[in-house]
Amino acid sequence: MKFFLIAATAFALVASSSVHANDDEPALVRLRGSENSEMEKIFLEMSKKDDDCEKGYKDGKKKAKRKWENSGEDCDNAWQVEEAAERMKDRNYPNGKSSTSSKSSKSGDKKKSDDKDKKKKKSYDDCARDGVDDVVRQIEKECFHDDSSQCTDLGTAAAELVILDDWCTPGGTYGASHHSTNYKKECKGAAYGICEGNIPTVANSWCPSKSMSIPEMKELQGKCKKQVNKMVPSALVGKEEEEELAVSA
Repeated sequence: MKFFLIAATAFALVASSSVHANDDEPALVRLRGSENSEMEKIFLEMSKKDDDCEKGYKDGKKKAKRKWENSGEDCDNAWQVEEAAERMKDRNYPNGKSSTSSKSSKSGDKKKSDDKDKKKKKSYDDCARDGVDDVVRQIEKECFHDDSSQCTDLGTAAAELVILDDWCTPGGTYGASHHSTNYKKECKGAAYGICEGNIPTVANSWCPSKSMSIPEMKELQGKCKKQVNKMVPSALVGKEEEEELAVSA
């Protein structure tokens, strides 16, 4: 934790600055016995802050784990864990949220005491929220990464709904949206595209020595629709196709 790094730095500073101190004494002893009393206060204050943070972190993890256990630890519920955790953090650890504090009219020792309490509470809540977040990350890792069944089930369910709505039912009957499908029109529409795609292929196969420019290819592709309609019985050509053929004739 940060505290131990700061403590180590404090020891190093004391060791280098205490010229008249006994080098054989432990750094903390020299710190307490030297004129660097302010450094000792910082050391002790950081120790207290670290303690508040550790307690908060443990409390946050404990509450989050208990909530997950009470839900049955079912990965089907893992999709709502993050949202539920945010509500829990706001309810139990509101001082950890980043916000500008209102100005206080208090002064002197009372104000210092209040500021100290606020800092302690903020340290506790900040670390508690971190503890909650760590539990959420662990739950999501176990449910969505370590075990792929949630992702597989989600994709399968989505596919079933798409097929049910737009294709057919589990019993094999067609969905309502396909009862009035004009299959002949769909087939002809597919043939239009297939014809256009095959224009350069057929040309290259039949007369490879004759080059085809892009404008020439597009002109030939534009004849595909009319040619497909000519190749089907006239009774199968819809009213729209008849009008288009009349216009293009």
